[in-house]
Parts: sequence; C-alpha cells; structure tokens
Amino acid sequence: MTPLSDVELIQRLLTAALLGSIMGFERELRQKSAGLRTNILIAIGSALFTLMSYELAGEAPGAGAARRPDRRCESPAGVRGAS
Repeated sequence: MTPLSDVELIQRLLTAALLGSIMGFERELRQKSAGLRTNILIAIGSALFTLMSYELAGEAPGAGAARRPDRRCESPAGVRGAS
C-alpha cells in the first residue's frame, strides 16, 4: 500500500467533514441534542483514526489485522450515532 498524498488526505478529511455536516444539519433541524458541530467533529475524528491505522500499519507482514481499526474504540461513536 502506498502512503496517501497530502492532497488525498485532505480530500478524505473534507469529505468526512461534509458528510458529518449533512448528518449534523439534519439533526439540528429535528432539534436533537448532538448537532452540527458534534457530528463534524465525530466524522473527522473517525476518519483520522481510520487513516492513521492504515498509515501506521504500512506494508508490514501480517498487517491485515493491523489495518482494521480497533472496534472497541469505534463503538461509542456508533452508539451515539444511533440515538
């Protein structure tokens, strides 16, 4: 796996921010507790966590498992998203 260029990294983070803002805007319209800012921060944080795990794993032998983010860390964001 080749490392991501800076442009591609920024594109992925901006995409995460855009999708998070769409979800947050919808929640703001329905007057839910976690709104626009919260969803943008969660989306960017999740994207950073996933991208970082891919970058740190690199091409090491047996890196298949290391490329999968730790599910225990992601589950709280999923639970929050289900509310």
